[in-house]
Amino acid sequence: MSAIRKKSHVQEYLYDFAVDGGLVSTIDLSAKEGVEPLPLGALVENVSLKVITAVVGSTSSMAAGNTTDPNGYMEAIAEATLVDEFVTRVGVQAGALMWDDTNDHMLTFLVNSADDGVFSIDITGNALTAGKVLFWVNYYMPNED
Repeated sequence: MSAIRKKSHVQEYLYDFAVDGGLVSTIDLSAKEGVEPLPLGALVENVSLKVITAVVGSTSSMAAGNTTDPNGYMEAIAEATLVDEFVTRVGVQAGALMWDDTNDHMLTFLVNSADDGVFSIDITGNALTAGKVLFWVNYYMPNED
């Protein structure tokens, strides 16, 4: 029997109000020039974020996910929470693709389609007027040397 090989990868995605705007919408951060969606077959183990510049809005919120589930990685976080240097990850912030609320534990998410590979944020409530947030997606590709 052969061992399962595991090579860790980190993909970065940046939300920048000056580039992406802040309208109530879903914004595909993986569609930006020089940025790639998550590859098919990737097993996502964690998603983290760090606020570079405070997110500003009025009763606004931001979630992270993919085309299939716009808040699947992290459910909506109120803009008042997204202050300079705020850091969080899956587990602290629930999301149906990565967190099992019933048993309180992390899930590994399989990127099984192109829609699953999209990394997007979902702005809800009211439009944002400022902010810059960096996201990291930790994943591995099974059987990769």
